[in-house]
Amino acid sequence: MVPMSDLITLKHLCREYDLDAYPLRQVLRTHLKHRKNQRWAWSPDDPQLKEARSLAAQMKEKKNGN
Repeated sequence: MVPMSDLITLKHLCREYDLDAYPLRQVLRTHLKHRKNQRWAWSPDDPQLKEARSLAAQMKEKKNGN
């Protein structure tokens, strides 16, 4: 099990991509299999983290109008 300090959280992604948490959570809920009451955190080697980062990058591009 990965220590909590090593997990990448939704808050980290929001800071990394300069996004608000609420809209990012909505997009992630739509595209990722996320169980109710599950934390928004991934281990660095989690395949879902790569997908979450990709979705966040797409949101940032839309936000910037590219």
